[in-house]
Amino acid sequence: MNIQEQRYALRFEVNFEPVTGLLLRSGRPGEFTDSAVEKTSDNRLHINGYVWASLLRRALSRCELWQQTAKGWGKYDGKDGVAPLWTEATFVEEKDYITVVNPGNRIDRQYGSVAEGALYSDELALPQTTLMLRGIIFAPTMDEAEKAEDALLDACRVIGHGIETIGGGWSYGFGRLAPQGVRCLLLDLTEESGRKQLWQANVEMPSLTRELEHRNPKISRDKGWANLTVDCRIAEGQLLAIHSDVPELSDDFASLLADTFVFTRPELSQDGSLRSTPAITGKAFRQAALSTAIERRLRSRQGEGACLNTSDGTRVAALPGQEKDKRRCRCKRCLWFGDIDAGGIISVGDALVKDAVREVLHRIQVCEHSGQTMQKKLFNGEYLTQGNFTLTILIDHARREETQSDELERAVATLLEEMQRNGKAPPGWHRLGATSTCTGQLEVASEDIQPQHFPPKEACA
Repeated sequence: MNIQEQRYALRFEVNFEPVTGLLLRSGRPGEFTDSAVEKTSDNRLHINGYVWASLLRRALSRCELWQQTAKGWGKYDGKDGVAPLWTEATFVEEKDYITVVNPGNRIDRQYGSVAEGALYSDELALPQTTLMLRGIIFAPTMDEAEKAEDALLDACRVIGHGIETIGGGWSYGFGRLAPQGVRCLLLDLTEESGRKQLWQANVEMPSLTRELEHRNPKISRDKGWANLTVDCRIAEGQLLAIHSDVPELSDDFASLLADTFVFTRPELSQDGSLRSTPAITGKAFRQAALSTAIERRLRSRQGEGACLNTSDGTRVAALPGQEKDKRRCRCKRCLWFGDIDAGGIISVGDALVKDAVREVLHRIQVCEHSGQTMQKKLFNGEYLTQGNFTLTILIDHARREETQSDELERAVATLLEEMQRNGKAPPGWHRLGATSTCTGQLEVASEDIQPQHFPPKEACA
């Protein structure tokens, strides 16, 4: 775009509600974590303009009508000039967000246990307020500016589905946003009043929130995705826990007697106090319930290979004519769930547990040789005994031919059906969380597991 030829501008503001935590890595280690979120010197959370521009561009690229428009949003090229989309940085005051430690570890693919030295942690930001995106789209004609308004609304609708996010951790559901309101103002830059309102701090803008709610953008066939919303519960009479070494913020001193605690996500109440809610992390469900089970099936089928070690360079197989530095493993497991070379195509977000009931379990370690109680080996762990939670699973079909994503969708749906109370799997076969050799049984409560497709399958027929 040649900026000197632009005669009109669309100034806009979008309010986004954070649905999940934001993994906005700054590239620096934290005080207690391996990575810290991006902040200013006065501890305000910082979301830079490039993050917003990239989000809008990726979301717009999934819409069939805006393929060409998306190529220019946020891209800078010496031949084409600057991009027509300008986005401002967003800052969140220190009192309006919480940071928590998000633990993680890499599982050894060969032995199924935690890989040695692979424990890590990230700082995760949990905004307790809406995030304001402000920006301007320049256009040479009024018609182009009006089209930009339609494109912005379509992009916001795509973002609301969670398929495009900000920050890292897409596979674990981080960075999902829900648009709450859109305001736009078309400006004629040939008029003094238009130029004045271009950079003015506070400008009154008409709301397009109602138009946003009725938008139904046509998704490109090669940029689609599937959404599975699944209700789950802890199996009757069973224990389950994603364990943490940190107790929740509460006055329940009984739980402080435990050595390990149920993992919780904090949030601010309306009165300004902190409360914690037990959570099932998308990372744990994705690995334990989906990845491990699907990899086991791939290995048991003749010709359906799955590599053992994602750090083994000898496993790499390139496509014909592909450059060496762009090679990656072609096994289905790595293509579906990701490896060290590229991300996967399935995302599972955290789920808060409703109607949770917790209990501290007291255990004593017994010597496996003598059968006697080992001295000073008493340990206690907090577990969930009841609770319901809803998981949102996304499968990206944007690389359908390369990844055979339709097969992954069928495999996930089959697994979820097996987890139902009357499913084909033996009771307690699918487990999750700590001490899963004797606890962690879960059930899928949804009776009918039908993924929602974007675009609809009948539109792709």
